[in-house]
Amino acid sequence: MLARARIFIYMPKIKVNNVNLFYEETGQGEPVVLISGFSAVHQIWEGMVPAFAKKYRVITFDNRGAGLSDCPNYPYTIDQMTADVVNLCQLLNIQKAHFIGNSMGGCIVQNLAYKFPHLMKSIVISNSFPVINSRSKLWVESRAALFKIDIPLEALFKNFLPQLYSNSFLARPKMIETLIQIMQSSPAPITETGYLNQMQALFNFDSSTWLHHISCPCLIINADDDSLADVAGGQKMAQTIPNAVFYCFQNVGHLPHYEQPELFIKLVFDFMAKVRQRCQVWTKDIKCFSNKIIF
Repeated sequence: MLARARIFIYMPKIKVNNVNLFYEETGQGEPVVLISGFSAVHQIWEGMVPAFAKKYRVITFDNRGAGLSDCPNYPYTIDQMTADVVNLCQLLNIQKAHFIGNSMGGCIVQNLAYKFPHLMKSIVISNSFPVINSRSKLWVESRAALFKIDIPLEALFKNFLPQLYSNSFLARPKMIETLIQIMQSSPAPITETGYLNQMQALFNFDSSTWLHHISCPCLIINADDDSLADVAGGQKMAQTIPNAVFYCFQNVGHLPHYEQPELFIKLVFDFMAKVRQRCQVWTKDIKCFSNKIIF
């Protein structure tokens, strides 16, 4: 059987909301917009794109302050970063899409669903929160201080890994060395300016008073070895958002789409297929999520 051809369109940058955003577009079909987390770049979704592009039109991009996008030097807000996504969709002629966000990207997705419901086909909120907890805030602040210290990059990266990945993932042979090599080869590592300004957006976000107004189909994902976004917070979000289902990865850290991409893809595909079929994806007896749905 011949492999299905994959359409790839490369666009370096596009001006939205007074900043130039780097983005990539792959595949065709219903649009899926993948939104990266705090200080992360679009490459964090590389393991997802080939599978998604077989069925969907996939948009990845670098948030302002990260990667190859502009890095203006003033404090950012989640409202501002949400407007970036909305403007990007408008310029790409996207009227409705599935939005998937990890960590701070999940905060942006929450804000999108609340303020721009007409854009939503469905949302996936992965390893995120309505408001950052004290432990995560302390870690983000302590990492900001490391920009002021002249320490080897490898040591800086090693400080980063335990908060993002599970113990079982880091214990795989040569995994730590591989992850460090990937970070060292980044064409545009996070800068102090981008880090500090994205940090302000993260710290000032709080959706706890309006989460219950989100009405579109919603899949909330957490992981039991995630020290940055706790499972209890994800469960509470699923209970608060009316049309939400919840799944918890086992022995996985803050980036389940990176640690267990096959399962992540299956979960999201099953969820979006139900949405496309206009089924009640959020009913409690849905079988495709097995016994991991928690209400």
